[in-house]
Amino acid sequence: MLDSVAPTVTDIERLNQQLNRPAEETQSLIEEMTKSVELVRKCLQIPRRNLYLIVKYSSKLSKLEEDISRFCQVDLQLHGARARLEILERTIHIGQRMDSIRSAETPKVSFAVREPPNFTVGLDRPMKELKTLLLKEEVKLLLLTAPGGCGKTTLVQMPCQDDQIKGAPFSFSVSPKFQIEKNEDAINQLSQLLNHITPNPILLILDDVWLGSEPFLPEKFKFDLPNYKILVTSRTACPRFEFTYHLKPLNDVDAMTLFRHSASLKEGSSYIPPEEDIKKAEGKVWHSRLMNWSDGQFFFNSDTELLDNLQKSLEFPDDKVNIKNCFMYLGSFPEDQRIPAAALIDMWAELCELDEDGIHAIAILEELTNRNLARLVMARKDAREVKSYYNEDFVTQHDILRELSMHQSSRESIGQRSRLIINISGTNLPKWWTEQKQQLISARLLSISTDELFSSSWCNIQGSEVEVLVLNFHTKNYTLPEFVEKMDKLKDLIVNNYGFFHSKISNFQLLESLPNLKKIKLEKVSISSFCNTLVLLKILKKISLFMCNIGEAFENCTIQVLDALPNLTEIKH
Repeated sequence: MLDSVAPTVTDIERLNQQLNRPAEETQSLIEEMTKSVELVRKCLQIPRRNLYLIVKYSSKLSKLEEDISRFCQVDLQLHGARARLEILERTIHIGQRMDSIRSAETPKVSFAVREPPNFTVGLDRPMKELKTLLLKEEVKLLLLTAPGGCGKTTLVQMPCQDDQIKGAPFSFSVSPKFQIEKNEDAINQLSQLLNHITPNPILLILDDVWLGSEPFLPEKFKFDLPNYKILVTSRTACPRFEFTYHLKPLNDVDAMTLFRHSASLKEGSSYIPPEEDIKKAEGKVWHSRLMNWSDGQFFFNSDTELLDNLQKSLEFPDDKVNIKNCFMYLGSFPEDQRIPAAALIDMWAELCELDEDGIHAIAILEELTNRNLARLVMARKDAREVKSYYNEDFVTQHDILRELSMHQSSRESIGQRSRLIINISGTNLPKWWTEQKQQLISARLLSISTDELFSSSWCNIQGSEVEVLVLNFHTKNYTLPEFVEKMDKLKDLIVNNYGFFHSKISNFQLLESLPNLKKIKLEKVSISSFCNTLVLLKILKKISLFMCNIGEAFENCTIQVLDALPNLTEIKH
């Protein structure tokens, strides 16, 4: 790393001297590199058997490498941003000097925000409400929040064309990886640039800001200037904003109007999309493009722009990538169904290496809720004060987002996916299901959903790597598939009956051969079927019974249960 960075640093240092740039810009990097060279020299002199010194100096080298990488990724980028702002400032200054020669009148500096589209629908009232907030004296920092695709960027463009919103609007699109940590000089340069415009009113628009990482980005753009306001757009709500405007999705009438316009349909067209499809889109601008004209199915594969818009919702900083991983597992549960929070906590504990008590899992669910990627519904307001409070909590998710997680999980071949989610409707089986006598998979999560019309035989799935198995069904009688018996790494079994009646489960004896099974979650199942085929599960620690028909099932087999489940420590119901 030192060899690759050194020539560039030498060039930067030489150019700084030629251009009379401050030496302190690269001084800290040079000092770190000097320390690294000295450490490498000392490491080469350490005897191989002196493990203590090897570990000690290895740690120091790792720390120095992190510091150098951090400087290159953050500080140098800020130095570059500052240099660009200085060039811009000097250009403006030169332009002003030229104009002053031509005319005694001092020119006005204006950077126009892009004009909104010619056709908009459903944004007139939000625009008036947003403008009212912006005109209030006490509002200096305003957050506009809504899920991706609802029209936030279009909405903030509209007040800038309004006669009552006077001044110079600036607009910045902010990358999720944008970081400001040590060097404030670039921001100070922006402050000086804006100072040239005062006392004219200034509206600074920070578009698509990633809220949730420190430092709090909008605070960095707060300058002590008269008539200066900041408008922030974000998919994420944030309590740190005193003033927030929540943009609502379009109503059904506006959604239909937008749909007609987007599809170039005129009044009197022979085809009108089903009303339920329009409602399902929930008024989101790009959601109106989700419906296939022939069968109403999603067509991510044929619409790259749509997929790009959706994927922006899944852009997370490197330190929060595990939140995205957790989101991807939500697609393993059926659409339009409540997902028990306890089931997600157990699943994520195995697949995402979260704690068993659910503290981090609930924090992730709250983060997904703030980002409009899911909705955590808590059963009681004082739930945080109650041990195991998440037992009655549940999660909901929009069908479109569920489709997105499934699409993201299906980009690899069947055998290579880490998450294999299978949805079977009636006898419509996946092609590989009917063609393969046995299917080898490497997935850690396997989810299979069938409806009440499913009557086909199970494919012989070879899932030796499966750690979590989710079985969703709608029938009064359900047979565990034979391939479960060979899932040696299975730790968490989730059996969900989403039918109207309690279901009787058969083939429980297959579980006896699973050496790592620790958790079983049953939903709307007759427990008598479990007790009648009680098998020895030495490792099992936890059973969750959600909406199950328990009755007198355990009264007649208490001793047998204790003998069959010697390590059972928790029964939730």
